[in-house]
Amino acid sequence: MKEASKYLEKKCGPNQYDIKSKIGVVFQDVAVFQELTVYENIDYFCGLYIKDKKLRKEYIEEAIELTRIRRV
Repeated sequence: MKEASKYLEKKCGPNQYDIKSKIGVVFQDVAVFQELTVYENIDYFCGLYIKDKKLRKEYIEEAIELTRIRRV
């Protein structure tokens, strides 16, 4: 983490959403947690980049409606 901080000009941490928005994550395996609902899965991964819960909820609802995925 120390090395990455040098390039980002800030200290990295779990709540550094401004830094996270500049970093992409690609999972090697299918990134779905079977024990979570569709909504909870989307919220989990969206939460990596968006701190505001109200905004996340709006995005999640829109994504579920757009893709016609039911809340399971």
